[in-house]
Amino acid sequence: MLLAGQTGGMPAPRRHGRDYTTTAPTPADTSIFLTTLASQRLFGWRTGINWLPIEENEARLRLLQRFYTLVNADEVRRFLRVYPDAADVLIEARPHIERIFGSNTRAALEVTFDPDSESLRDSEELFGNIRTSLPVEEALDQLSQFDDEWFLAQLTRAGGRLNFNLEFV
Repeated sequence: MLLAGQTGGMPAPRRHGRDYTTTAPTPADTSIFLTTLASQRLFGWRTGINWLPIEENEARLRLLQRFYTLVNADEVRRFLRVYPDAADVLIEARPHIERIFGSNTRAALEVTFDPDSESLRDSEELFGNIRTSLPVEEALDQLSQFDDEWFLAQLTRAGGRLNFNLEFV
């Protein structure tokens, strides 16, 4: 069994001449980390590659599964790895959905594809289908209220690939 700081005969990990098993990160280290993370996210945004840590993505997905039913779960997970900001919007949407549609309202997430699109990637969109048994006119009014009061201001954050719709049950 190794104690903290012991390496079992292997040299201690070092970066820039410091032993990181015994030295706390400095403000410079934190700055380097934040700069690297920001550049990775910018690269990911431009290329569609998600560089967020797997643990962060998995935590978001677990939280989303508490709020939403995943219709095509593998596609939804892949979509949210490519567009991590969509997950943030979905998490933030939940209190607005509950306020406007009611606290017991369920919603489902489903990735859809436009069959007429030339590129499969350009045709994908994630729908948050708000499940309701309200009369059609009332449900449409509430969806308009949701859009006007909150969602329309969030469209660009999700790369224009997230939309909310109604599903009548």
